[in-house]
Amino acid sequence: LTKPVFANGNAAQIRAASQTLVHVLEKLLRLAHPLIPFITEEIWQKVKGFVGITADSIMLQPFPQVEESGFDPEAEAEIEWLKEVIVAVRNIRAESNIAPSKGLDLLFRNLSTENAKILEKQTALLKAMAKLDNVQVLAANETAPLAVAKLVGNA
Repeated sequence: LTKPVFANGNAAQIRAASQTLVHVLEKLLRLAHPLIPFITEEIWQKVKGFVGITADSIMLQPFPQVEESGFDPEAEAEIEWLKEVIVAVRNIRAESNIAPSKGLDLLFRNLSTENAKILEKQTALLKAMAKLDNVQVLAANETAPLAVAKLVGNA
């Protein structure tokens, strides 16, 4: 979800996102090396300097280990919910033959308190990733305009 950062972020945010992506790429290359050694070696030679590695070959690097301290279940749940919403919007676009460049209005009904908090925090990201013009939460008794509906999660 770095696309909005690269499009609208400041220099520090872009630098942080770039460092994260390079770090993930380097770990991914090590994981894939036993399966596609020549390709991963070639790419790793270009990437290693960005992560401060001076070794001669990816073959000399240890296999990546799980870093338990990096897990944030709350953040993971947030991202999963956002992904579900984005996929639902993209599926509606595909099923209804709506161009990806056309902005849409997204209406939520019966949104859980937890998901409402996520939406409040991540509206800008959701708008950018799903190409939305407006995001609105409808009250329980409010009538919605004629629209396409999709059930997402337990919302």
